[in-house]
Amino acid sequence: MRGVRTIWFDLETNGLNPFYNKIIEIGAIDSDEHAFQSLIKIGTPLEQKIVDITKITDTMLDTMGNEEKLVIESFYTYLTNYRQNTRTFVIAHNGDSFDRMFIKTAFKKYGLTIPSNIFFLDSLHLARMTMPNRTSFKQEFLAERFKITNPSPHRAYGDVIVLRGIWEKMVELFSKMYPRTDIVFIYNTIYF
Repeated sequence: MRGVRTIWFDLETNGLNPFYNKIIEIGAIDSDEHAFQSLIKIGTPLEQKIVDITKITDTMLDTMGNEEKLVIESFYTYLTNYRQNTRTFVIAHNGDSFDRMFIKTAFKKYGLTIPSNIFFLDSLHLARMTMPNRTSFKQEFLAERFKITNPSPHRAYGDVIVLRGIWEKMVELFSKMYPRTDIVFIYNTIYF
C-alpha cells in the first residue's frame, strides 16, 4: 500500500519492568526489507535465567553490544527517518503489554518523541481475532501451528522473522473474515 510502511520488531530485555529493567537487544525488519539489529551494553551482569532464555551473555553485550543511547537513537531513526507522509505500523507480539512500553520508556529517557504517523500494533490481538478457539497465543505456539521454524528463539531478530511469518498467515485467516487485508484496515479493526 502506498504511503504505508510496516515494521515487525522484537526486544530482548533483562527483566519485565520497563521502568527498572533494560533492553539488551533490538531486532526489526520492515516491509521494504530494511533490517535493524543490535545488542546493547547495559553495564550490569545478566541474571542466569536471562542468559538461559536468550543465550545472550555478558561477554556478548560487552564485546558486540553498543552503548544504549546510540542504539536507542539509531532505532528511533530507523522508525522515523523515512519517506515523507508515510504512515508506519510497528508490530510486536504482546507489544501493547511489553515491547511498546519498553521502547517508549527508552525513547522518553533520551528525549525522543514518537511522531503521530507511527502506530504500534500488537499481533496478539490479530491472533485472538483470527483463531478464537486457541487456548495459547504465545509466539512459539503460533509458530508451531503455522510450521514456522525459528533458528534462534528468544533472540530479537530471529523472533522478528518468525513474527513476520506468523503475521502473514494470520492475515490469510483475516481475509476469510473481512473484505480488506491492508494494514490500515487491520489496525482500525483491532483498535476501533
